[in-house]
Amino acid sequence: MSLRVRPPFASAAAFASRHLNTGQIAALCLLLLFLSACGPADYVPAPDLPHMPTGTVTPWEPLAVPTAPLNRPLDDSVLSGAPCAPPCWYGLVAGVTDADEVRRFLDNSPFVARQERESLADGGEVYRWAWAPAGGAIVPGSNALYLRDGVLQRIVVSPEVALTLSQIVDAYGAPHGIDLPDPGAGAQSQTAHLYYPKQGLVVAIGEVERAPEGDLICPPRLAPVEALIYVPAGEIGVAVAALYDGPEARDATLARLREWDGASCLTAEQDAGVE
Repeated sequence: MSLRVRPPFASAAAFASRHLNTGQIAALCLLLLFLSACGPADYVPAPDLPHMPTGTVTPWEPLAVPTAPLNRPLDDSVLSGAPCAPPCWYGLVAGVTDADEVRRFLDNSPFVARQERESLADGGEVYRWAWAPAGGAIVPGSNALYLRDGVLQRIVVSPEVALTLSQIVDAYGAPHGIDLPDPGAGAQSQTAHLYYPKQGLVVAIGEVERAPEGDLICPPRLAPVEALIYVPAGEIGVAVAALYDGPEARDATLARLREWDGASCLTAEQDAGVE
């Protein structure tokens, strides 16, 4: 058994044809037309939305605390070379990029969660920023963009992915030199800087052991990369000048800088089966 449901207006028309005369039907139609033109007494039309021109970018408000993870890849550009290779980092180039471009990057990059600006005693400025959450987790580490005279001088990035000394040497070859920035420190395990001036890259390597007399012991192959520092590409003096402020610090660094002899150490470790 099937049920047929007639439209309500069809039923109303049938009812009117059976029970109302022509005048009554006409009056009823006029009444229905009048009621359909009316609305609720408190009805207020919705306001027109403002027109947003194509390409408008809403200024990003720096967050005090990172929120939901963003759908973005982790930064492995130092190994992949994408979207650009050192001395470039995501379109920023030390010695080339101006302050306006730096600010646009900070305001629009999916990598940046929060930022702060600090004025330096030498008249320069630094923007410190934290990684935006990615892949369901907050990425530790702090990053910085240093500017002098309105031009980006160096980019300091804490790696988002685990990097080791061996990976850097495999990708870039033997560095121009190695430096222990604080050779007088009491700690046996310190951070060393590996210089690649032609590429505009300085790599900070951790867990470097120092002999009692102050000479470097060969860093282990799996020593972690603590920071990637992008500087203007050129001679070693250009890289050191971008990394240190003041002639005294620069001269001291150049005097400390020693040739890299780690390649033989890495080979010896591999031959010995050290992992």
